[in-house]
Amino acid sequence: MDSAAQAPVPLASIAAGHRVRLVGVHTHACLETRLAAMGLLPGTVITIVANHFRGPMIVAVMGSRVMLGRGMAQKALVRPAQPHPLRDSDAKGS
Repeated sequence: MDSAAQAPVPLASIAAGHRVRLVGVHTHACLETRLAAMGLLPGTVITIVANHFRGPMIVAVMGSRVMLGRGMAQKALVRPAQPHPLRDSDAKGS
């Protein structure tokens, strides 16, 4: 199934090691602004570094690691990330 067709799920429900793309934030503008300041903008690819499904979780975004509280992560909606055609290719050479 194409990831664009999948319904978004809360970031808090994703296990460590997975890559997802932020599609939106289901909350008020204040939290949306706070997440944006951390680099969590719609379209951003996020790698889940640690998630024990309780307490805070750690994600990697744009070369940095960010700790998110469970409530914040529950409001961030994501879908599986598609590989970037240039950065994630298995092309050899150069």
